[in-house]
Amino acid sequence: MAYEELPMPPSHRHAIINAMVYVHQTLFTANQRITKKGGRTTAITPRHYLDFINQYVSNGIKLLNRSDLYHVGFIL
Repeated sequence: MAYEELPMPPSHRHAIINAMVYVHQTLFTANQRITKKGGRTTAITPRHYLDFINQYVSNGIKLLNRSDLYHVGFIL
């Protein structure tokens, strides 16, 4: 659990927030490791993060529009 204030059971909104926080923390940790190994820093800008969120949303919309997922019981 990455998001400390996550209520139990989490709502869909809070689960997404938790996933976004986890990705942010993971990228921060990976950037620190890369810096230690090679001495290079990798810039992760707010623009990168916004692009990630937009990609997440567009993929979610594509999933919701797929009717074949309903036939196998995968309903969001």
